[in-house]
Amino acid sequence: MITITERDILAANAVTASVSTFDVPSQLASWVARRETQPTHVEYLISEQSIRVPNQSATSVISPAWLGRVKRRLEELVFLPTNWDSYGGAPVDPRVARFAESLVEWFAVAAMPPPDVFATSEGGIQIEWHVRRVNIEIDISPVDGTTIYFRDLNAGEPWSRPASSTDLQTARRRLIAPQ
Repeated sequence: MITITERDILAANAVTASVSTFDVPSQLASWVARRETQPTHVEYLISEQSIRVPNQSATSVISPAWLGRVKRRLEELVFLPTNWDSYGGAPVDPRVARFAESLVEWFAVAAMPPPDVFATSEGGIQIEWHVRRVNIEIDISPVDGTTIYFRDLNAGEPWSRPASSTDLQTARRRLIAPQ
């Protein structure tokens, strides 16, 4: 079993440049509680489709500096009112936001660039990366489930389909792969 120590937390915070907002006791308690309650997979509760988000080893989990900013944005999206886009846009479903946060946390490894995060008009969330001519869009919809759009302009490889664990792993590998 891997134990999280104050030294590990300090190192992770130094890497992400968030030492100034660091609070050892509360962050340690939060990390320990999260580790004890973290499921082995995340189930998307809005459709019949289930996507498993694999566990990461603790050595690969170094949250980039952007993670807190993106999580705050996801929290803000939940509070959008009805008609937020002036075209009848539905408020973001909180279950979609929680699932999106799980995905963003899973994608947040060292060398991963930050995603763009948007609300969609049917109450969903879209997460996008456009890096080194690789375009990945994950559309999480309370109506249609989760779809992944992938296009590698270097290899000419486009595809779009309901997201699976394998597709998510492929997308993550392609985003952090060296040029």
